[in-house]
Amino acid sequence: LSAGFLVGVDVVDGPDFNRHEARSKRLERGVADAAPMAALCSILFYNADSKPYGNVKETHDLSGSQQHERKAPPPTRQWELYKSKFLVGLIRCAGHRHSLGLTDSGCVTSRGISTVRKNVEKSRSFADWSGGSCDDAAADSPSSSTGTAQTKVPSRRTSMIDEYSGALRPMLTLYAVFNQLSKEFVLGEDDGTEESSERLAAKLESCYKAEDIHELLEIAEINDVGHDVICKYFEKGATS
Repeated sequence: LSAGFLVGVDVVDGPDFNRHEARSKRLERGVADAAPMAALCSILFYNADSKPYGNVKETHDLSGSQQHERKAPPPTRQWELYKSKFLVGLIRCAGHRHSLGLTDSGCVTSRGISTVRKNVEKSRSFADWSGGSCDDAAADSPSSSTGTAQTKVPSRRTSMIDEYSGALRPMLTLYAVFNQLSKEFVLGEDDGTEESSERLAAKLESCYKAEDIHELLEIAEINDVGHDVICKYFEKGATS
């Protein structure tokens, strides 16, 4: 899945790709929808060397007993090599979800949700970002009653990242979690699981507490992708 996704990204970003055809739109939507699962599969199945137990170093103590020392995932793992493509896929996904008026994971159900669960979900919710993102504008627009959000293009390019911040936030947070998971996960390695879980939880908590989109980009370590590029792929996802 991850390899097919990467090929799809290359196709839809190619210079000869005509995105105005119906089949091209379907391919773009497919790339956007596949991005989260493709990223997860990349980490689960390709986060190690090609050699078995490539991330475990054998050592011997003074008594001659064999021990295993945990090593970090290799720098040539698929996620590390192509995470910029996974990122643009997740941004496309954010745009596509926004165009459909989706605001949650799709896993939440209104049946049987107790008050305790609601309180837990509220305590884990994102910090409030005031300032009128495109989600706020969509909620006030007439089309919001039909369940379809309209992507509002702001008049100033410099403010576009802030306008789209609410819709981008879930997928940028997911990218940050995947990026941290890629640093922690080693197939078949159980040592250090508790410490890895704590670091992963701390990363997620930092994303929840980010004061604005700019702080979230820093937490997610998205430093080499310009705001204009992020907005471009968000708009492509929204119009696919």
